Amino acid sequence: VGTLNGRRTSASLHSLRKQGSLSDTVEEIEIISSYEMEMLMLDGTWQPRTVCWSKHLLVFLRKGDSQLADTIPLHEIVVVSEMSEIERHTSTEFTEYVQQRKASTVSVDERMSLTVQIRTLPEGYNSGRTYYVRAGEDQTRQEVVKELCRLSSEAVRRMEAKTRFQESQERVGRVYHSFPFQICTAALMSMNFIL
Repeated sequence: VGTLNGRRTSASLHSLRKQGSLSDTVEEIEIISSYEMEMLMLDGTWQPRTVCWSKHLLVFLRKGDSQLADTIPLHEIVVVSEMSEIERHTSTEFTEYVQQRKASTVSVDERMSLTVQIRTLPEGYNSGRTYYVRAGEDQTRQEVVKELCRLSSEAVRRMEAKTRFQESQERVGRVYHSFPFQICTAALMSMNFIL
């Protein structure tokens, strides 16, 4: 299970578009890796998706399409995990899925063990939505979990570093704009003209 530590700093859709890390088509994004998987839709059906990621985004594409079906900023991923046995049996989406697949020749538990759960930041771009994607084989599932955990951790570190820099800029700005600092600066400039 790949749980990512700490609270995430949420970036708005506008700031992601402004930074150039969010766009409407996959051609505008530098893709690092992609996998053919299935995604659990809100209506309880599984649909084929190409799951891609860049340094900043996790992207879902409809099969054979370059239009983005959905995106998740990597710094807003809270948890990437393989679904546990308990989660598979308590999730309502999966209960419906199991009922639909009982007549299938493929074992439900075998297919469900290939499911990856991706939880997002509640106050983020995706409003805390939990995504479920399913790999075709165990090796793919393990690679996806490992890579998304690593990339998400790196994205969070980048955002936190940027945030620390912004905090230091704000502190310097508060000191600069403070009344005592302005008086001292004015006095020094006046003394410079006198001397």
